[in-house]
Amino acid sequence: MGFLVFCWLIIGVVCAVIAIGKGRSGFGWFILGCIFGPLALLCSAVMSRESRQDERTLKTCPHCAEKVQLQAILCKHCHQPLEEGHPSVAKIKSSAADDWANS
Repeated sequence: MGFLVFCWLIIGVVCAVIAIGKGRSGFGWFILGCIFGPLALLCSAVMSRESRQDERTLKTCPHCAEKVQLQAILCKHCHQPLEEGHPSVAKIKSSAADDWANS
């Protein structure tokens, strides 16, 4: 009986190590490994890495600190230009000024 408990704890530790290596919660997977044993070990082995797409595809607006796409030239939250030197920003500013003057 003691050997079986020891094996399940080892499985929990192995699940935690695999999960940490894939960017997941080590403590959560340790608990899952202790409860479900070999099934949790199998799941932790085949699960994919946690994707960190926010860091690669988003940037932070300097005006409102919200996340926007890397290709964005205007913030979708505060409508401020993200790149002052970009030619599209000048075009958008001039068309906005024309719209305001015509109304």
